[in-house]
Amino acid sequence: MPAQRLFDISGVNDAWLGMWRGLRAYGVALTVIWTMCSMSVLAALAVAADPWWLQLTFALGAAVELLLSALTLRFLIRASNQGRFDT
Repeated sequence: MPAQRLFDISGVNDAWLGMWRGLRAYGVALTVIWTMCSMSVLAALAVAADPWWLQLTFALGAAVELLLSALTLRFLIRASNQGRFDT
């Protein structure tokens, strides 16, 4: 008669693999949310600022934030397609 285990741990690795695969979706969602929030704040500051150079600075900050977020999404998509997130 085989020994019985108190806890069944046969599915533990499956749970960890599912969490690891879910990190990719979490990274994309976090990038999109961060972009929406930061661009909204920078755009509002660009409109509310009084000197023209401050408006330009905030507008450029919003553009740089959009560029960095697009590059991050591109990295996540390429890493996913290359199998970097596969286990």
